[in-house]
Amino acid sequence: LLAALGGYDAEVGYCQGLNYVGGLLLLFMPEDRALCLLVALFTNCGLRASYLPGLPGLRASIDAFDELLAASLPALHAHLERELVEPSSYCTRWFMTL
Repeated sequence: LLAALGGYDAEVGYCQGLNYVGGLLLLFMPEDRALCLLVALFTNCGLRASYLPGLPGLRASIDAFDELLAASLPALHAHLERELVEPSSYCTRWFMTL
């Protein structure tokens, strides 16, 4: 599945980080349908940007999370900042695995 997606989108290529997404899709559908859905997630839902070189979509998601955390839980956000805990240190895996 991931090799086929890499062939479809050469700029992203094969990406080991997509194994969680691909594995989940394969639990519920055959490989050909999983590939179609993965391509749709890439092209229609913005997932592709999270796996492009430089990970621009991932960075945008982490920045959005940080803003939401600051607005929703300001005390926790302030505590994490005081302790120098960057959102990327705990959010990256969340977003890379959806």
